[in-house]
Amino acid sequence: MPVEPALELYFRQCAILVNSADLARMGATLANLGSNPFTGDSVFEVSAVRDTLSVMFTCGMYDYSGHWALDVGIPAKSGVGGGVVGIVNRQLGIGTFSPRLDAKGNSVRGLRVFQQLANEFGLHAFECTSYGSELMRSLACDGPAALDRRRPVAVSLRGQEDRMATGWAGENAVNEQIDATVNDAVRRARGRLPAGESATHCDECGEAIPGPRRAAMPGVRLCLACQDALDRQTPQFSGYNRRGSKDSQLR
Repeated sequence: MPVEPALELYFRQCAILVNSADLARMGATLANLGSNPFTGDSVFEVSAVRDTLSVMFTCGMYDYSGHWALDVGIPAKSGVGGGVVGIVNRQLGIGTFSPRLDAKGNSVRGLRVFQQLANEFGLHAFECTSYGSELMRSLACDGPAALDRRRPVAVSLRGQEDRMATGWAGENAVNEQIDATVNDAVRRARGRLPAGESATHCDECGEAIPGPRRAAMPGVRLCLACQDALDRQTPQFSGYNRRGSKDSQLR
């Protein structure tokens, strides 16, 4: 194949303008066997979805891909622009954006978000204590209609998982619990935001704090390196794993 057409295709793909919601929708389409769950349009063949997710799982995170498969365990792709898209097969798509990159070219905060979500909800592909999606059970109960592109499989699976997770609880109990967890996390994050006048030099190491950082974060007291070190030392909140892992049962 000539080099020029290949480069043109690559550059066009790299120039697509998206936000985190767009990434999540792309991931949801791959998770939904190639059918856009919002429009019902068939976008990818099932075989293309299989091949794409396989490549994303094995090498989608650059040189961190091996660690990603161990720590997070879902197909994903990152970009040097700071975006990350992840797919939980037949369940959901996740999109994040944060431009600060690590040494391997992946979004620092994006990685942490995915790690926390994987731990919280048992998203790892080989998490044996997770209920998981039940494609075969859907086929057994509903026959070939379960693969009808006009009826996304993810919708019926969501219903099965809700019944499993709630038992005798109310119909919206799971969603209410998730909303409460998210709201608590937002409140904690806002509570840790600095306030007041920004320091010109870092309280820890004495290095000058750049003007753009002081303008973007009023009340900032630490340079980027010291803030990152503090973030790593701060215990991460771990709520209940609502997908039924032994961790949540022990808590």
